[in-house]
Amino acid sequence: MRVTIVSTLPFRLEEPKPGLIPSLYTIPAVSTPEDIATVIIEDGYHIVLIPLSDDKASPMRITDVGEKIAESIIQDFINANLSVSFDLLENGARAVPGLFWIEGAIPEKEIKIKHFLKISQAKNNTCAWFERLVKLADDDWQKNHQYRMITDLQRIACKYLRLTREWNFDVFEALGNLCWACKTALNPTAIICQNCKAIINKTEFDKMKGQFANV
Repeated sequence: MRVTIVSTLPFRLEEPKPGLIPSLYTIPAVSTPEDIATVIIEDGYHIVLIPLSDDKASPMRITDVGEKIAESIIQDFINANLSVSFDLLENGARAVPGLFWIEGAIPEKEIKIKHFLKISQAKNNTCAWFERLVKLADDDWQKNHQYRMITDLQRIACKYLRLTREWNFDVFEALGNLCWACKTALNPTAIICQNCKAIINKTEFDKMKGQFANV
């Protein structure tokens, strides 16, 4: 049985299935928040040995239907992530990755027409999940001001939601932008050092002195 997994996630998803053939399933990233990505899942199989048989007995080939594989891919990914919640929000969304599957090998163009409501729900779910990831990052940044505490997924969520956060910058870029006083890695747009409060960008600091009255 062939089925189609539909994703609204802006990153590539790879789910390994040890013991199953094929053993790796890849879902591409969506190119824009308005788009979807799909992958066709076909029946797979796994091999089992026949119990109490002699060495000459051939192993059994057990079929795993595409529907079960698709459901497993989605659920395993959801369960492996932080900030997931199945509680229903006021807008009807749930804070879970926006993934679902439908029967058949369906072209994306047809899915967008026939399954518009499912896509809309999945996108709302993705946004709700991303909002929770960003909130978690905000809390961690407030406590630690350590860029290492922020995951790549949280940065992706922030960008997807078109939010501006002090912590949302590239780690390698930060390593090349150290505080002149304490050598802490900084957001390239930082005005003061969050660690030692040294002034990093005096021009911008002078423009915004009122906001730094307690520095």
